[in-house]
Amino acid sequence: MPLGHRPPSALDRNAPIPATANAAAAVAAWRHIAPHALHETNAYGAWQQESNAHAPFHVAADVDELRARGTHRIVTPDEFIVEMKAAPFPFQIFHPMCGGIPPELAWQSLRLYEHEVLPAFAAE
Repeated sequence: MPLGHRPPSALDRNAPIPATANAAAAVAAWRHIAPHALHETNAYGAWQQESNAHAPFHVAADVDELRARGTHRIVTPDEFIVEMKAAPFPFQIFHPMCGGIPPELAWQSLRLYEHEVLPAFAAE
C-alpha cells in the first residue's frame, strides 16, 4: 500500500468488504450457505433502510443477485491463500456463522482455515 493511502477498514460502513467462508468445494458449499447469506444481508439491509443508516448491506432479490455483488464469498483455501498473498494490504472478514449457518458447516470452514490457510502464513 503506497504511503498516504488509507487501507480499507471493517469500520468503514460504506466499504463493501466481502465476508468470506472457506470450503473444499466452493460451488457446492454455496448452495448450503447462500440462503443464510441472503437472510443476513436482507435482515441488515431492511434495518439499514428503516433507519436511513449507511452500511454495506442492501436487500437482494435472490441468491443470484447476492452472489453477483461479491459481498458474500466462498473460496477454497488455495484461492484464499493466493488472494491474501497477492493483496497489497491483506484483509478479509472471515464469517463462518453468517446468517445462522449451521455450526457443522461453520466448523468445516474454520477447520479448513486452521489446517490449510494458517500454515501458509506461518513462516511469514
